[in-house]
Amino acid sequence: MLFLHIPAAVDASLVAAIGAAYGEAGCVRLARADPRLAATIAGLDEADPPPACLLGPVPLHAWDGRLDRVRPFAMLRHPIARVQALFRGLRADPPERLAHLGLTPDFSIADFIGARSRALAEHVGDGMCRLLCGDPAMTTPGGPGFDDPAARPALLDGALRTLRRMAFGLAEDLPGSLVLLQRAWGIPYALAAAPSPEPAGGEECDPHAVARIVERNMLDIALYEAARALFRARLAAPPPLDFHADPRAVFTPPAGRWIDLPAIAGRQGFHPFEAHGAAWLDARSTARLHFRAPPQARRLSLHLLCVGPAYPVARIGLWLDGRALAFAVTQQEGRRATLKSEEVVFGAAPHELVIAPPYAVPVRALIPDSPDSRQLSLGLAKVLFGA
Repeated sequence: MLFLHIPAAVDASLVAAIGAAYGEAGCVRLARADPRLAATIAGLDEADPPPACLLGPVPLHAWDGRLDRVRPFAMLRHPIARVQALFRGLRADPPERLAHLGLTPDFSIADFIGARSRALAEHVGDGMCRLLCGDPAMTTPGGPGFDDPAARPALLDGALRTLRRMAFGLAEDLPGSLVLLQRAWGIPYALAAAPSPEPAGGEECDPHAVARIVERNMLDIALYEAARALFRARLAAPPPLDFHADPRAVFTPPAGRWIDLPAIAGRQGFHPFEAHGAAWLDARSTARLHFRAPPQARRLSLHLLCVGPAYPVARIGLWLDGRALAFAVTQQEGRRATLKSEEVVFGAAPHELVIAPPYAVPVRALIPDSPDSRQLSLGLAKVLFGA
């Protein structure tokens, strides 16, 4: 699976949902600036086992004949909104990162739109077409076709050809995009991703700034209009649910061993994995774990991180395939707790475990000056299937 990550075209929650579906250990993140990128892509043919999912803002031409060996998916966003979001995101970057992009910490929207640095020019002007066109000359600033007006029709045509032969979604319709992503990759359960709230607009929403953005993104606007029509047609008749189902998106653990969260696939409704060794449940959706139990397993255990030391772990709700699952709290010390379920007869088909916390706490209620706007309850750290 290949997620072509167009910068500022996708909400972070969708990337988190993909990482949770395949497990962080099953995902390889690609970076355009990585000098080993070509070798990494070439080495995928020999990888054993191959990664389940590849993610990164890597232009199509980098795959050079290997695109038929992956199932690509990309998210598009209205070009004006995408460039505005890119501007807002960079305003929070540290000075050293901005210096690399040819910007000062107090850069304006005019400075941003007029940027000609190699690292910015390909994203600020027709960035979606450039990533999807498949032609390196039109993707690399300073290349022979990058600023050539005569090459612009070919740039648009190349991106249109790519869209017609690959799956994609639109940021403005996240639910519909999740349906198409699920079907394109054969994920045997519904994907969940809650979009982050859009921040209040600043100088990037000034009409004159918008006019400048439009001037530099005429091809992306044309591409987006064509993509909307194609998206609607595909959403009206998506592939069936059982179409090339991918078993790697379902957790299939061994028995009798604790499995750390990065290796746990089949998750939905979680924030990204964090350095403390757990992924918090996302209060905006339902936390689910999709798994196939090992044949000899009769119980499952969860090792959890709690938002506070007095969190009422015994009040957590667990449901297995829609049925309430009883459990015992076998250990609770500080902010860590372990639960062990009642005995269960597992079947061969995938199961769904729902984890429902009794409540969530706003981070800012605990740390008033925190920039974190999430509400947190529990973090999943490890899972064990045993007797």
